Amino acid sequence: MLEQLFIGNERMTIDNKGRVGIPARFMATLRAICPEQSEVVGLMITPDSSIKIMPVPIFEQEIERLSLLNDQIEEERLMINLELSYAELAPLDKQNRIMLNQLMMEECSIKKDVVIIGSRRYLQVFDEKAWHEYRKRGMPRLSNAAAQVVHKNEPKSAIQYVINAGPPEMVAGTMPAR
Repeated sequence: MLEQLFIGNERMTIDNKGRVGIPARFMATLRAICPEQSEVVGLMITPDSSIKIMPVPIFEQEIERLSLLNDQIEEERLMINLELSYAELAPLDKQNRIMLNQLMMEECSIKKDVVIIGSRRYLQVFDEKAWHEYRKRGMPRLSNAAAQVVHKNEPKSAIQYVINAGPPEMVAGTMPAR
């Protein structure tokens, strides 16, 4: 099971042509997940200002999820427009490198030095400085986030409402004379 999850992180460098290599251990996972389509990956940007690298079946699921949204609803149209405008399939070359889209890199402030992290079903490419800032901001919140996740499926206590109806003479339906 673990061989089909992207976990861990690697520091990489983007070359002068905008290519970044997929580390060998992540390539092994990609091939385990999708042996028949491991020469192409899907790319999208994330709200965390990273580029998501996905095996083709996961990329297709993301596209399908977006296709179910209603473009007549403003928030859903925003998601469709922004997420799909930064989505593409990218071939891997013989050295297991992908060409990153220049607009995606600009949107995510990705320069030369990056960190590629495993996020279970996909990888994320962060600018190295942005990754360190993300980690620095997130680590103090990690234990609280973990506690919330542990308790998220627990039944919630019943909500009790108290309605203040005013003075007793008003509640009976009569108003005192003035």
